[in-house]
Amino acid sequence: MGALTIASVSTFTSCKDYDDDINNLQSQIDALSKTLSELQTKINDGSILKSVENDARRNLDGQMDLFGAFSGAETQRQSYTIPEKEEYPVDSLLQMEKEVSGLYLSGHPLDQYREEIEHLASHKVSQLTGEDARRHDGEQVVIVCSIVRIKTINTRSGGMMAFLTVEDLTGTMEVLVFPKTLQACAVSVRENAAVVIRGRVSYKEDEASKLLADHISLVDEYGKDGRRKVDISNKNTKDGLWLKLPSMSGDTFSEVENLLEIFEGDFPVYMHFEDTGKTVLAPRRMWCVKHELLLEELGRILGGKNVKVR
Repeated sequence: MGALTIASVSTFTSCKDYDDDINNLQSQIDALSKTLSELQTKINDGSILKSVENDARRNLDGQMDLFGAFSGAETQRQSYTIPEKEEYPVDSLLQMEKEVSGLYLSGHPLDQYREEIEHLASHKVSQLTGEDARRHDGEQVVIVCSIVRIKTINTRSGGMMAFLTVEDLTGTMEVLVFPKTLQACAVSVRENAAVVIRGRVSYKEDEASKLLADHISLVDEYGKDGRRKVDISNKNTKDGLWLKLPSMSGDTFSEVENLLEIFEGDFPVYMHFEDTGKTVLAPRRMWCVKHELLLEELGRILGGKNVKVR
């Protein structure tokens, strides 16, 4: 009799646990439904979330009703369409393709500069790194390429030099940028930037050819005919936004750079760097529109006396 009592209590406890599990499951389902409802009210078009909720309920009903598939009743599905959106800008799309797959899938960043390449480039990368690379040793050349990777090191003299991995439409090679050149051209040395590099070819028997850069500038500074769009040595072209910054590196420069790209336009931007005493014309991508909010934010970052419009 005692044994029977124990068995009976054991059976009763198991059923109670089963009921508790069912209640917990129902509570989770109710909580999920409530969450979906709250999300739906926060989105203008809630049809997608509603459809997902309905699909989830149908799947759950199908698991709980083994005979539902044979009932012959058709469940009305709520259809929805994904609204058409504008494609990403070409540069952004190509950059994301490269980051995800390691390859450019829909094109190449230099495709839009084919005309400039014809006028500006004296050589292709494949010519400097191929079978005939030896005969280019010591030559002064100009290549148009995009900067894939940047590695910087500090020299013994306390300066900074850079090793660039660049590529054009024919291949890749390494470019060495010594401290003096890097300091003068730092605004143009950015990953994914399309640049014009002038320099001397260095060939060694057991190594890939390298280019020792003398000057680096952005392709956007040139027109389709290969001529510079703006000559900063011409006094008549000095109208623009003038900024005084502590340095080409650091958080302040990055903050100003991001702000200018938000207000991108056709108004030239000139930058004077206090650490080097140099004044440069900013890359075309950093030109801006004259807007009160932009000037106000630049004044907050740099100080009003360091932001002038001419």
